[in-house]
Amino acid sequence: MKNIFRKMTLADLTQIMQIEKQVFSNFWSEVFFIETIEKDICYVNRLDRELIGYLVGKKFNKVFYLMNFAIKKELHHQGYGMQMMRFLLSFLIKENFDFVFLDVRESNKAASNLYKHFGFAPYRKKLNYYSSPVEDAVQMLLNFNWFKKL
Repeated sequence: MKNIFRKMTLADLTQIMQIEKQVFSNFWSEVFFIETIEKDICYVNRLDRELIGYLVGKKFNKVFYLMNFAIKKELHHQGYGMQMMRFLLSFLIKENFDFVFLDVRESNKAASNLYKHFGFAPYRKKLNYYSSPVEDAVQMLLNFNWFKKL
């Protein structure tokens, strides 16, 4: 099986929405994805012909804000999240970004551990950031400038 990363298209929306609703209790609308695909950095992860994950982020100068990152629920803990994060960080390094920010539910230890594995560190807490259920977010930061000095 071949793992492929490519830019997200409108043709991917049906599969993306299936994953979005499966993975998140407070999921994005299809309209939000349509608007995002047109103006932001959006990629999908395909395993052969099956869409298994996606990521969406915004660019602010040399800062990238990862807004959405998901892998099909039945494929969690099989390394696909690590592969997708590796792809994203390689892309951001090639594009000469300085920082990456993301938010994660405080209770989502699996995601937090994945991000820490790649060098992200807790930056600040956002109180009551999430709904359904209400929960704090931990904003995490990865500073590429530190690596550039090595």
